[in-house]
Amino acid sequence: MQKLIYIFWLFLCPTVIFSQANISGEINIPKPKGLSLYLKENIGGHYHTIDSCQLNRKGEYNFQTPKNTGFYALHLSDSNWVQFIVDTNEVQIQLDFESANLRKSIQIVQSAQNHLLWDFIEYRKKVQHEISQIYIKKTYFKEKSIEYAYFQKIEDSLNLEFDKYLWTLYQQHKPSFFANTIVSDIKNTPPNMDYFYYTKFEDPRLIRSAVFTKKITEYLQFQTNYTEEGFIKSVDEILLKASVNPEVSDFALNYLLELFLAVGPDIVLDYLVEEYVMNGACSQLDASAILSARLNAYENLQLGMSAPNFHILNADGVVQNLKDICSFYKINILFFASSHCQFCHEITPELLQYSKSTNNKLLQVVHISLDTNYSEWQNSTKNFPANWVSLSELKGWDSKSTELFQIHKTPSFYILDQNANIISKPKNMEELIQDLQLLSP
Repeated sequence: MQKLIYIFWLFLCPTVIFSQANISGEINIPKPKGLSLYLKENIGGHYHTIDSCQLNRKGEYNFQTPKNTGFYALHLSDSNWVQFIVDTNEVQIQLDFESANLRKSIQIVQSAQNHLLWDFIEYRKKVQHEISQIYIKKTYFKEKSIEYAYFQKIEDSLNLEFDKYLWTLYQQHKPSFFANTIVSDIKNTPPNMDYFYYTKFEDPRLIRSAVFTKKITEYLQFQTNYTEEGFIKSVDEILLKASVNPEVSDFALNYLLELFLAVGPDIVLDYLVEEYVMNGACSQLDASAILSARLNAYENLQLGMSAPNFHILNADGVVQNLKDICSFYKINILFFASSHCQFCHEITPELLQYSKSTNNKLLQVVHISLDTNYSEWQNSTKNFPANWVSLSELKGWDSKSTELFQIHKTPSFYILDQNANIISKPKNMEELIQDLQLLSP
Protein backbone atom coordinates (compact mmCIF):
# COMPACT_ATOMS: atom_id res chain seq x y z
CA MET A 1 0.00 0.00 0.00
CA GLN A 2 2.84 2.37 0.91
CA LYS A 3 4.48 1.63 -2.47
CA LEU A 4 1.29 2.59 -4.34
CA ILE A 5 1.02 5.85 -2.39
CA TYR A 6 4.67 6.65 -3.22
CA ILE A 7 4.12 6.09 -6.97
CA PHE A 8 0.95 8.24 -6.88
CA TRP A 9 2.92 11.01 -5.10
CA LEU A 10 5.59 10.89 -7.81
CA PHE A 11 3.00 11.55 -10.51
CA LEU A 12 1.49 14.45 -8.59
CA CYS A 13 4.82 16.12 -7.71
CA PRO A 14 7.37 15.25 -10.42
CA THR A 15 9.33 18.51 -9.97
CA VAL A 16 10.17 17.54 -6.39
CA ILE A 17 12.13 14.55 -7.63
CA PHE A 18 13.34 15.67 -11.06
CA SER A 19 15.01 19.10 -11.24
CA GLN A 20 14.30 21.06 -14.41
CA ALA A 21 17.29 22.32 -16.39
CA ASN A 22 17.49 26.08 -16.17
CA ILE A 23 19.57 29.24 -16.31
CA SER A 24 19.59 31.11 -13.03
CA GLY A 25 21.56 33.55 -10.99
CA GLU A 26 21.58 36.84 -9.15
CA ILE A 27 22.35 40.41 -10.22
CA ASN A 28 23.65 42.73 -7.50
CA ILE A 29 21.76 45.88 -8.46
CA PRO A 30 19.95 48.52 -6.36
CA LYS A 31 16.17 48.08 -6.25
CA PRO A 32 16.08 45.18 -8.72
CA LYS A 33 12.47 44.14 -8.17
CA GLY A 34 10.39 44.46 -11.32
CA LEU A 35 13.32 45.08 -13.66
CA SER A 36 13.01 43.06 -16.89
CA LEU A 37 15.80 40.71 -17.96
CA TYR A 38 15.69 39.27 -21.48
CA LEU A 39 17.06 35.98 -22.75
CA LYS A 40 18.24 36.29 -26.34
CA GLU A 41 19.31 33.67 -28.87
CA ASN A 42 22.17 34.18 -31.32
CA ILE A 43 21.30 33.26 -34.91
CA GLY A 44 24.12 33.95 -37.34
CA GLY A 45 25.63 36.68 -35.17
CA HIS A 46 22.35 38.49 -34.43
CA TYR A 47 20.49 38.19 -31.14
CA HIS A 48 16.71 37.67 -30.96
CA THR A 49 14.60 37.75 -27.79
CA ILE A 50 13.13 34.37 -26.89
CA ASP A 51 12.10 34.88 -23.26
CA SER A 52 11.96 37.43 -20.43
CA CYS A 53 11.48 37.55 -16.69
CA GLN A 54 11.39 40.09 -13.88
CA LEU A 55 14.05 40.20 -11.19
CA ASN A 56 12.80 39.63 -7.65
CA ARG A 57 13.78 41.80 -4.68
CA LYS A 58 17.06 39.89 -4.32
CA GLY A 59 17.92 40.42 -7.99
CA GLU A 60 17.37 36.75 -8.77
CA TYR A 61 16.31 35.48 -12.19
CA ASN A 62 15.45 32.11 -13.68
CA PHE A 63 14.93 30.87 -17.25
CA GLN A 64 14.17 27.44 -18.57
CA THR A 65 17.15 26.21 -20.59
CA PRO A 66 16.58 26.48 -24.38
CA LYS A 67 16.47 23.24 -26.36
CA ASN A 68 19.38 24.12 -28.65
CA THR A 69 23.07 24.48 -27.92
CA GLY A 70 24.55 27.82 -28.94
CA PHE A 71 25.37 31.37 -27.92
CA TYR A 72 22.74 33.22 -25.93
CA ALA A 73 22.68 36.53 -24.07
CA LEU A 74 21.25 38.01 -20.89
CA HIS A 75 20.07 41.52 -21.76
CA LEU A 76 19.14 44.39 -19.46
CA SER A 77 19.44 47.08 -22.15
CA ASP A 78 20.98 47.60 -25.59
CA SER A 79 24.22 48.72 -23.96
CA ASN A 80 24.15 46.26 -21.07
CA TRP A 81 24.15 42.61 -22.05
CA VAL A 82 26.42 39.61 -21.82
CA GLN A 83 26.87 36.52 -23.99
CA PHE A 84 27.19 32.96 -22.71
CA ILE A 85 26.96 29.39 -23.95
CA VAL A 86 24.00 27.09 -23.50
CA ASP A 87 25.13 23.50 -23.81
CA THR A 88 22.20 21.10 -23.63
CA ASN A 89 24.48 18.58 -21.88
CA GLU A 90 24.63 20.93 -18.88
CA VAL A 91 21.50 20.61 -16.76
CA GLN A 92 22.20 23.75 -14.75
CA ILE A 93 23.79 27.07 -15.66
CA GLN A 94 24.28 29.62 -12.89
CA LEU A 95 25.64 33.07 -13.73
CA ASP A 96 25.90 35.71 -11.00
CA PHE A 97 26.77 39.38 -11.46
CA GLU A 98 28.52 41.53 -8.85
CA SER A 99 27.19 44.79 -10.29
CA ALA A 100 24.69 46.16 -12.80
CA ASN A 101 27.38 46.03 -15.52
CA LEU A 102 26.77 42.49 -16.75
CA ARG A 103 29.80 42.11 -19.01
CA LYS A 104 32.35 43.32 -16.47
CA SER A 105 30.97 41.61 -13.38
CA ILE A 106 30.00 38.12 -14.57
CA GLN A 107 30.78 35.25 -12.21
CA ILE A 108 30.47 31.69 -13.54
CA VAL A 109 29.07 29.76 -10.58
CA GLN A 110 28.04 26.64 -12.46
CA SER A 111 28.81 25.77 -16.12
CA ALA A 112 31.97 24.15 -17.43
CA GLN A 113 31.43 25.52 -20.94
CA ASN A 114 31.14 29.09 -19.71
CA HIS A 115 34.23 28.78 -17.53
CA LEU A 116 36.08 27.85 -20.73
CA LEU A 117 34.44 30.65 -22.69
CA TRP A 118 35.24 33.43 -20.25
CA ASP A 119 38.80 32.26 -19.61
CA PHE A 120 39.22 32.35 -23.39
CA ILE A 121 37.64 35.81 -23.68
CA GLU A 122 40.01 37.24 -21.05
CA TYR A 123 43.07 35.69 -22.69
CA ARG A 124 42.00 36.87 -26.15
CA LYS A 125 41.47 40.40 -24.82
CA LYS A 126 45.03 40.40 -23.43
CA VAL A 127 46.57 39.14 -26.70
CA GLN A 128 44.56 41.54 -28.86
CA HIS A 129 45.71 44.45 -26.68
CA GLU A 130 49.35 43.42 -27.16
CA ILE A 131 48.90 43.09 -30.93
CA SER A 132 47.17 46.46 -31.19
CA GLN A 133 50.03 48.14 -29.28
CA ILE A 134 52.61 46.63 -31.62
CA TYR A 135 50.51 47.66 -34.63
CA ILE A 136 50.42 51.26 -33.43
CA LYS A 137 54.20 51.32 -32.97
CA LYS A 138 54.65 49.82 -36.44
CA THR A 139 52.66 52.60 -38.10
CA TYR A 140 55.17 55.21 -36.92
CA PHE A 141 57.66 53.94 -39.50
CA LYS A 142 57.76 53.61 -43.26
CA GLU A 143 56.57 50.27 -44.58
CA LYS A 144 59.94 49.11 -45.93
CA SER A 145 62.05 50.38 -43.04
CA ILE A 146 64.01 48.16 -40.65
CA GLU A 147 61.89 49.37 -37.72
CA TYR A 148 58.65 48.51 -39.52
CA ALA A 149 59.93 45.01 -40.31
CA TYR A 150 60.96 44.54 -36.68
CA PHE A 151 57.48 45.32 -35.32
CA GLN A 152 55.84 43.33 -38.12
CA LYS A 153 57.84 40.29 -37.04
CA ILE A 154 56.64 40.71 -33.44
CA GLU A 155 53.04 41.11 -34.61
CA ASP A 156 53.27 37.97 -36.77
CA SER A 157 54.78 36.07 -33.86
CA LEU A 158 51.93 37.09 -31.54
CA ASN A 159 49.31 36.07 -34.12
CA LEU A 160 51.03 32.73 -34.64
CA GLU A 161 51.24 32.16 -30.88
CA PHE A 162 47.51 32.88 -30.57
CA ASP A 163 46.72 30.44 -33.40
CA LYS A 164 48.72 27.71 -31.60
CA TYR A 165 46.79 28.48 -28.42
CA LEU A 166 43.48 28.16 -30.31
CA TRP A 167 44.51 24.86 -31.84
CA THR A 168 45.64 23.40 -28.51
CA LEU A 169 42.42 24.51 -26.81
CA TYR A 170 40.39 23.02 -29.66
CA GLN A 171 42.20 19.68 -29.40
CA GLN A 172 41.60 19.56 -25.65
CA HIS A 173 37.85 20.18 -25.87
CA LYS A 174 36.66 18.93 -29.26
CA PRO A 175 33.98 18.20 -30.37
CA SER A 176 32.26 20.63 -28.00
CA PHE A 177 30.39 23.68 -29.27
CA PHE A 178 32.97 25.92 -27.60
CA ALA A 179 35.86 24.19 -29.37
CA ASN A 180 34.18 24.33 -32.79
CA THR A 181 33.57 28.07 -32.44
CA ILE A 182 37.10 29.09 -31.42
CA VAL A 183 38.93 26.97 -34.00
CA SER A 184 37.36 29.01 -36.80
CA ASP A 185 39.35 32.04 -35.58
CA ILE A 186 42.68 30.53 -36.66
CA LYS A 187 44.08 32.93 -39.26
CA ASN A 188 47.40 31.54 -40.42
CA THR A 189 46.75 28.73 -42.86
CA PRO A 190 49.20 27.38 -45.46
CA PRO A 191 48.66 28.80 -48.99
CA ASN A 192 47.45 25.44 -50.31
CA MET A 193 45.01 24.85 -47.46
CA ASP A 194 41.27 25.26 -47.96
CA TYR A 195 40.08 28.63 -46.61
CA PHE A 196 37.22 26.85 -44.76
CA TYR A 197 39.48 24.15 -43.28
CA TYR A 198 38.74 25.26 -39.71
CA THR A 199 35.04 25.95 -40.33
CA LYS A 200 32.94 23.04 -39.08
CA PHE A 201 30.10 23.08 -41.59
CA GLU A 202 29.04 19.66 -40.35
CA ASP A 203 28.06 21.12 -36.97
CA PRO A 204 24.55 22.70 -37.07
CA ARG A 205 25.04 24.08 -33.54
CA LEU A 206 27.24 26.79 -35.07
CA ILE A 207 24.13 28.33 -36.64
CA ARG A 208 23.66 29.83 -33.16
CA SER A 209 26.90 31.78 -33.41
CA ALA A 210 28.56 34.19 -35.82
CA VAL A 211 30.93 31.55 -37.23
CA PHE A 212 29.21 30.79 -40.54
CA THR A 213 28.14 34.34 -41.38
CA LYS A 214 31.57 35.73 -40.46
CA LYS A 215 33.53 33.19 -42.52
CA ILE A 216 31.18 33.46 -45.51
CA THR A 217 31.36 37.26 -45.48
CA GLU A 218 35.16 37.24 -45.20
CA TYR A 219 35.41 34.79 -48.07
CA LEU A 220 33.27 36.98 -50.30
CA GLN A 221 35.21 40.11 -49.28
CA PHE A 222 38.80 38.89 -49.39
CA GLN A 223 38.90 35.63 -51.36
CA THR A 224 36.55 36.42 -54.24
CA ASN A 225 37.06 37.95 -57.66
CA TYR A 226 34.73 40.98 -57.68
CA THR A 227 32.94 40.03 -60.90
CA GLU A 228 29.60 38.32 -61.50
CA GLU A 229 31.45 35.13 -62.43
CA GLY A 230 33.68 35.43 -59.36
CA PHE A 231 30.75 35.81 -56.96
CA ILE A 232 28.88 32.92 -58.59
CA LYS A 233 31.97 30.70 -58.27
CA SER A 234 32.31 31.64 -54.61
CA VAL A 235 28.66 31.01 -53.68
CA ASP A 236 28.89 27.61 -55.37
CA GLU A 237 31.98 26.78 -53.29
CA ILE A 238 30.33 27.98 -50.08
CA LEU A 239 27.12 26.04 -50.65
CA LEU A 240 29.08 22.93 -51.59
CA LYS A 241 30.89 23.14 -48.25
CA ALA A 242 27.61 23.72 -46.41
CA SER A 243 25.89 20.78 -48.13
CA VAL A 244 27.41 18.34 -45.59
CA ASN A 245 24.51 19.18 -43.26
CA PRO A 246 20.92 20.02 -44.33
CA GLU A 247 20.37 22.61 -41.56
CA VAL A 248 23.65 24.36 -42.31
CA SER A 249 22.94 24.23 -46.04
CA ASP A 250 19.56 25.94 -45.57
CA PHE A 251 21.08 28.52 -43.24
CA ALA A 252 23.95 29.36 -45.63
CA LEU A 253 21.60 29.66 -48.61
CA ASN A 254 19.22 31.92 -46.71
CA TYR A 255 22.11 34.12 -45.56
CA LEU A 256 23.48 34.43 -49.11
CA LEU A 257 20.05 35.28 -50.49
CA GLU A 258 19.49 38.01 -47.93
CA LEU A 259 23.05 39.31 -48.40
CA PHE A 260 22.84 39.64 -52.18
CA LEU A 261 19.30 41.00 -51.95
CA ALA A 262 20.67 43.79 -49.73
CA VAL A 263 23.96 44.63 -51.45
CA GLY A 264 23.85 42.96 -54.87
CA PRO A 265 24.79 42.26 -57.51
CA ASP A 266 21.28 41.14 -58.42
CA ILE A 267 22.65 38.74 -61.02
CA VAL A 268 24.07 36.61 -58.21
CA LEU A 269 20.70 36.70 -56.46
CA ASP A 270 19.10 35.55 -59.73
CA TYR A 271 21.59 32.70 -59.91
CA LEU A 272 20.98 31.59 -56.31
CA VAL A 273 17.23 31.57 -56.82
CA GLU A 274 17.35 29.74 -60.14
CA GLU A 275 19.96 27.16 -59.16
CA TYR A 276 19.32 26.55 -55.49
CA VAL A 277 15.80 27.66 -54.55
CA MET A 278 13.69 26.80 -57.59
CA ASN A 279 15.65 23.59 -58.12
CA GLY A 280 14.66 22.43 -54.65
CA ALA A 281 18.04 22.74 -52.95
CA CYS A 282 16.50 24.59 -50.01
CA SER A 283 14.05 22.81 -47.74
CA GLN A 284 13.32 25.34 -44.99
CA LEU A 285 14.01 28.80 -46.35
CA ASP A 286 13.43 31.46 -43.70
CA ALA A 287 12.99 34.42 -46.04
CA SER A 288 12.20 38.03 -45.24
CA ALA A 289 9.06 39.65 -46.62
CA ILE A 290 11.02 41.44 -49.35
CA LEU A 291 12.87 38.30 -50.36
CA SER A 292 9.64 36.28 -50.28
CA ALA A 293 8.10 38.71 -52.77
CA ARG A 294 11.12 38.30 -55.03
CA LEU A 295 10.94 34.52 -54.73
CA ASN A 296 7.25 34.57 -55.67
CA ALA A 297 8.14 36.60 -58.76
CA TYR A 298 10.82 34.09 -59.71
CA GLU A 299 8.40 31.22 -59.14
CA ASN A 300 6.10 32.74 -61.77
CA LEU A 301 8.98 32.79 -64.25
CA GLN A 302 9.79 29.09 -64.34
CA LEU A 303 9.89 27.11 -67.58
CA GLY A 304 6.42 26.16 -68.75
CA MET A 305 4.76 28.99 -66.84
CA SER A 306 2.69 31.61 -68.60
CA ALA A 307 4.78 34.77 -68.87
CA PRO A 308 3.55 37.80 -66.92
CA ASN A 309 1.37 39.87 -69.23
CA PHE A 310 1.75 43.63 -69.47
CA HIS A 311 0.62 46.53 -71.63
CA ILE A 312 3.26 48.72 -73.19
CA LEU A 313 3.59 51.39 -75.91
CA ASN A 314 5.11 50.80 -79.33
CA ALA A 315 6.91 53.47 -81.38
CA ASP A 316 3.58 54.76 -82.75
CA GLY A 317 2.21 55.34 -79.25
CA VAL A 318 -0.17 52.39 -79.51
CA VAL A 319 -0.69 50.27 -76.40
CA GLN A 320 0.40 46.67 -77.03
CA ASN A 321 -0.45 43.53 -75.09
CA LEU A 322 2.40 41.02 -74.71
CA LYS A 323 0.19 37.96 -75.11
CA ASP A 324 -1.37 39.39 -78.28
CA ILE A 325 2.06 40.22 -79.72
CA CYS A 326 3.27 36.65 -79.12
CA SER A 327 0.18 35.02 -80.63
CA PHE A 328 1.31 35.63 -84.24
CA TYR A 329 4.63 33.76 -83.97
CA LYS A 330 5.70 30.30 -82.90
CA ILE A 331 8.89 31.61 -81.26
CA ASN A 332 9.16 34.99 -79.53
CA ILE A 333 12.43 36.37 -78.20
CA LEU A 334 12.07 38.96 -75.45
CA PHE A 335 15.19 41.11 -75.80
CA PHE A 336 15.61 43.54 -72.88
CA ALA A 337 18.07 46.24 -73.90
CA SER A 338 18.97 49.92 -73.72
CA SER A 339 20.48 52.43 -76.13
CA HIS A 340 23.14 53.14 -73.48
CA CYS A 341 24.14 49.48 -73.12
CA GLN A 342 27.40 48.75 -74.97
CA PHE A 343 26.89 45.00 -74.64
CA CYS A 344 23.47 45.35 -76.28
CA HIS A 345 25.04 47.16 -79.25
CA GLU A 346 27.66 44.40 -79.57
CA ILE A 347 25.22 41.48 -79.71
CA THR A 348 22.45 43.18 -81.73
CA PRO A 349 24.12 42.56 -85.16
CA GLU A 350 24.46 38.86 -84.36
CA LEU A 351 20.82 38.66 -83.29
CA LEU A 352 19.78 40.58 -86.44
CA GLN A 353 21.75 38.17 -88.62
CA TYR A 354 20.19 35.14 -86.97
CA SER A 355 16.64 36.48 -87.25
CA LYS A 356 17.16 37.28 -90.97
CA SER A 357 18.29 33.72 -91.62
CA THR A 358 15.16 32.29 -89.96
CA ASN A 359 11.71 31.94 -91.41
CA ASN A 360 10.02 35.26 -90.58
CA LYS A 361 6.74 33.48 -90.00
CA LEU A 362 8.26 31.42 -87.18
CA LEU A 363 10.33 33.87 -85.15
CA GLN A 364 9.76 37.34 -83.77
CA VAL A 365 12.05 39.52 -81.66
CA VAL A 366 10.29 41.66 -79.06
CA HIS A 367 12.75 44.40 -78.20
CA ILE A 368 11.90 45.91 -74.80
CA SER A 369 13.83 49.13 -74.35
CA LEU A 370 14.78 50.40 -70.92
CA ASP A 371 15.35 53.89 -72.22
CA THR A 372 13.86 57.05 -70.78
CA ASN A 373 14.31 59.26 -73.86
CA TYR A 374 12.05 58.70 -76.89
CA SER A 375 14.60 59.88 -79.47
CA GLU A 376 17.38 57.68 -78.09
CA TRP A 377 15.02 54.70 -78.13
CA GLN A 378 14.01 55.30 -81.74
CA ASN A 379 17.59 55.84 -82.94
CA SER A 380 18.58 52.47 -81.51
CA THR A 381 15.82 50.67 -83.48
CA LYS A 382 16.14 52.22 -86.95
CA ASN A 383 17.82 49.13 -88.46
CA PHE A 384 15.38 46.61 -87.00
CA PRO A 385 13.74 44.25 -89.57
CA ALA A 386 10.04 43.62 -90.01
CA ASN A 387 9.92 40.67 -87.62
CA TRP A 388 11.13 42.85 -84.74
CA VAL A 389 8.80 44.92 -82.61
CA SER A 390 10.16 47.51 -80.21
CA LEU A 391 8.35 48.55 -77.04
CA SER A 392 9.20 50.87 -74.16
CA GLU A 393 7.64 52.41 -71.08
CA LEU A 394 10.33 55.11 -71.18
CA LYS A 395 10.86 54.58 -67.45
CA GLY A 396 14.28 52.90 -67.54
CA TRP A 397 14.86 50.50 -64.67
CA ASP A 398 11.60 51.61 -63.07
CA SER A 399 9.67 49.91 -65.86
CA LYS A 400 6.97 47.45 -64.85
CA SER A 401 8.39 44.87 -67.24
CA THR A 402 11.74 44.77 -65.38
CA GLU A 403 9.90 43.99 -62.14
CA LEU A 404 7.66 41.34 -63.71
CA PHE A 405 10.54 39.57 -65.45
CA GLN A 406 13.15 40.24 -62.74
CA ILE A 407 15.51 41.97 -65.14
CA HIS A 408 18.71 43.17 -63.47
CA LYS A 409 21.05 43.58 -66.43
CA THR A 410 20.99 44.27 -70.14
CA PRO A 411 20.96 42.45 -72.38
CA SER A 412 18.57 39.84 -70.96
CA PHE A 413 16.51 37.25 -72.83
CA TYR A 414 13.41 35.12 -72.54
CA ILE A 415 12.00 32.81 -75.21
CA LEU A 416 8.19 32.50 -75.30
CA ASP A 417 5.95 30.32 -77.41
CA GLN A 418 2.81 31.37 -79.29
CA ASN A 419 0.77 31.25 -76.07
CA ALA A 420 3.34 33.39 -74.23
CA ASN A 421 4.56 30.42 -72.20
CA ILE A 422 8.20 30.52 -71.08
CA ILE A 423 10.20 27.88 -72.96
CA SER A 424 13.73 29.12 -72.28
CA LYS A 425 15.67 31.66 -70.20
CA PRO A 426 19.08 31.93 -71.88
CA LYS A 427 21.75 33.66 -69.81
CA ASN A 428 23.67 35.10 -72.77
CA MET A 429 23.79 35.29 -76.55
CA GLU A 430 25.53 31.92 -76.90
CA GLU A 431 22.81 30.14 -74.93
CA LEU A 432 20.14 32.02 -76.86
CA ILE A 433 21.44 30.79 -80.23
CA GLN A 434 21.83 27.24 -78.90
CA ASP A 435 18.27 27.19 -77.57
CA LEU A 436 16.89 28.66 -80.80
CA GLN A 437 18.67 25.99 -82.84
CA LEU A 438 17.09 23.30 -80.69
CA LEU A 439 13.64 24.89 -81.13
CA SER A 440 13.94 25.26 -84.89
CA PRO A 441 12.06 22.58 -86.89
